[in-house]
Amino acid sequence: MNKVKAIVQIIVFLAIAITISKLTYYLTGFDSLFEKLQNLYFVAFIILCIQLFYCLENLLLVFLFAKFTDGLTLSEVGIAFNKRSVKLFLIGTLFAVIAAIITWLAFLYIFDPYYAYIGKWLLTIFFIIVSIPVTFFQATAEELIYRTWMLKKLGNTITPFAAVIAVGIIFGGVHMFNPVYTWLSAINAGLLGIATSIAYFRTKSVWMSSGIHFGWNYFLGIVYLPFLFTATYHGKTVYQFIGAEATTVGCIAMVAICVAVYYFTRKKKIITNRCS
Repeated sequence: MNKVKAIVQIIVFLAIAITISKLTYYLTGFDSLFEKLQNLYFVAFIILCIQLFYCLENLLLVFLFAKFTDGLTLSEVGIAFNKRSVKLFLIGTLFAVIAAIITWLAFLYIFDPYYAYIGKWLLTIFFIIVSIPVTFFQATAEELIYRTWMLKKLGNTITPFAAVIAVGIIFGGVHMFNPVYTWLSAINAGLLGIATSIAYFRTKSVWMSSGIHFGWNYFLGIVYLPFLFTATYHGKTVYQFIGAEATTVGCIAMVAICVAVYYFTRKKKIITNRCS
């Protein structure tokens, strides 16, 4: 009976989280901001505010479910703010950026995309900088939902291993409904969900997970910013979700992150001060 109750709570939580995500982006007109507004600097500011708001929404949702279903604090579900959090975030980011660079270089070698120089240097530099907090809030918002309380609850209800696989499948499946995703990029998202879930269970913290998510999205997203150049291959404009990420190499790189996280976090100094 307790397991059934826990599963129901998780389903309700996930349904609310997905609804909040859809409503937030729909009501703010997120997908059409670049079409409606001519001032790209103002658009960037609006996007930053939306992602910050979305992150805070998810933080509040996790807080409410953790407190009123299990009597847990944010720290007890892996959302602590301290020096260890920064360390874990930076380690996760490093893993992801290395994997992303290798993935992108392999993409260049295998598919030989055509890059056309545009040369909007000032705008490009601005977006590279502002994309740091935007990507951080976006990645952390998703990690707050799919890791932290939900993953901890599921791991206690079934087993941590089964929870990692289940959440990876859910994470990839949810992304499959995104119209810009291919089946390979959805598989990559599922593998990302597995990697970040492993990181959560091994460190009992959301921050290495957030770093992995941030580093992967930021690098592959920045590589294809359409302000300094455009890139095409197979007659399609290249961007993150149909570019290097949506390749077999991208999936292999994500598997490598899973393995790296699993073995690296065996070091006691990485997992000290973890929550129960």
